[in-house]
Amino acid sequence: MSFYTAHAIHLGNDKIDNAQRAVATIHRSFTGRDLRGIAFFSAPDYDPAALAAGFHQSFPGVKTFGCTSAGEFADGTMLSNSVSAMAFSPEDLEVLEVAGMSGIDADPHAASRLFLELERKTGLEMRTLDSSRHVGFLLLDALAAHNDRLVEQATESTRINIAGGLAGDRREYQHTMVMCEGEALENGAVFVLMKPKGKFSAFKTQAVSVINSSLLATRIDAERRIIWEFDNKPAAIAYAEAIGLHLSRNNRNKFKVSGLSPQELYVQLHQKGDSDGNKIDRESVRDEYISEFTRWPLALMINGEPFIRSALTVLDEGGIQTYLPPIEGGRYYVTAASDVVADLRWILEKKQRELGGVSAVLCANCSLRELQIRTSGQCEDYAASFAGIAALGFSSFGEIFKRVVSLSSSMIVFA
Repeated sequence: MSFYTAHAIHLGNDKIDNAQRAVATIHRSFTGRDLRGIAFFSAPDYDPAALAAGFHQSFPGVKTFGCTSAGEFADGTMLSNSVSAMAFSPEDLEVLEVAGMSGIDADPHAASRLFLELERKTGLEMRTLDSSRHVGFLLLDALAAHNDRLVEQATESTRINIAGGLAGDRREYQHTMVMCEGEALENGAVFVLMKPKGKFSAFKTQAVSVINSSLLATRIDAERRIIWEFDNKPAAIAYAEAIGLHLSRNNRNKFKVSGLSPQELYVQLHQKGDSDGNKIDRESVRDEYISEFTRWPLALMINGEPFIRSALTVLDEGGIQTYLPPIEGGRYYVTAASDVVADLRWILEKKQRELGGVSAVLCANCSLRELQIRTSGQCEDYAASFAGIAALGFSSFGEIFKRVVSLSSSMIVFA
């Protein structure tokens, strides 16, 4: 198979110039190749409109699509300030078609619009496609309030598997965008339909195990993505207590941050000093609490399978803000995170056996997983897992496989 990857880093003060230079560098890498499509992911240092236009103009007749990212992976390297790309040749894909739109929050039928556009372009009926021959790749604006609605509608409207992710912007949570065929789309979505010539597999993977502890969401604010209460008590306290109970069952110390019990921690998030009047580094306490979210992520169980719904931060009022809209009355299970790199190696080895080898990987990897990899000093081990494979990925603010999830990696692997 003929999959090609490339990346460029240009970090001047002008984001438009950075984008134009990056496209030129990648164009040189792909010059002389017969291409059907290009996927690309970019750090916030590059202007999205200039990137989209640049790829579209530099590769006439080639389908181009991408999004902003919280980190990139290409050429066997974990990056954080690049434009990274993968090119697909006609040897790889019999069909590659894209459809994009903006304003998905305002359109309750956005998935149908995307599918109608793809049907118009390909002459194929999305509802009847064979999942063994076709696969979808979906990119969404992470800051769109209803991106989960679009994913659910798309999943219910076709039999093919849909992988993908939510655009990031490093860890700023300010401006995320998707790009398609020369346009940068506000509040947008891009759906890519592929018919690979060889074997392939689409799936999600996550390095977690479910433990015997669950929480019922009894008060939420879905629009602001806040769980205010679990089991009728402040969510921050209920969550910390759930973790503490689990740890004590395993003969480990009760959950503590900076030497505080869950109740004391919650109090310290609300006051400026301790009982003796000493100043408390409130943000430091908050950061340490938030770090526990990646160690003990929350998950919804769907058909017996955990779908991670990671927490973003803890609020002064005791609520927990989540990456994805919470579900009132939903039962959230506490899971224990394990080694991300070991999980990746296991799944790639499994797919190599199933497919008779893996030539390429296109993936969205949760920004929290990337943080775990970096803080544990496993960047080189992570990159080595893809040895001999053309791999392109981006750090996402949510991953897509059947639902919008988090703390996962959503992948399409090609034999």
